[in-house]
Amino acid sequence: MDARAAAEYAQHLRSAAHEKPQASEPRVVDVGWRRLLTVRGTGEPGGEEFQAAVRGLMAVAHGIRFALRRKGMAGGRVGNLEGFFDHDDQSWTLAVAADDAVTPDLVEQVREHSSRAAAGPAAAHVRLTELCERRAVEAVHVGPYTDARRTIERLQRFAHDQGLALRGRQHEIYLSDPRRTAPERLRTLIRQPVV
Repeated sequence: MDARAAAEYAQHLRSAAHEKPQASEPRVVDVGWRRLLTVRGTGEPGGEEFQAAVRGLMAVAHGIRFALRRKGMAGGRVGNLEGFFDHDDQSWTLAVAADDAVTPDLVEQVREHSSRAAAGPAAAHVRLTELCERRAVEAVHVGPYTDARRTIERLQRFAHDQGLALRGRQHEIYLSDPRRTAPERLRTLIRQPVV
């Protein structure tokens, strides 16, 4: 993703995060290439393995941010936590956007340090990947994560009404921090790739 596209995507997420807490209407979007730090796992979203993966991923993301700053580069802020879910086999991939300055070598260095620190063993499995979702439908869900099913079903109906077929993994971008936000005010951008 070039710098302009990355800036536009970041602005899209910031504007969605700062809107009043209300659900948005589904819409069709085209999502370009993105660089992500990712970690994969299986099991219940929110469960023990999932939480350990969040800690490991965030430790590496913050470590990279500080490593870039030490090199005199703008490390920016750590992006929103994202999740890609395959509900058939309960597998998931957690992700955080990665700056263009992030290299596989830098990820390896930070990952090694993070896995020895309080981040735990999940940090050792964080990887730098690239992803292009292309065309997708998306909407903002407001409320507890456990109630997201209604927004997902609304997205599926919208896609069907538009003559689009679902493909790939469901994608969630967590716009609110659950440690600081009441469950009824949590905002999650839910995206589903389509063809």
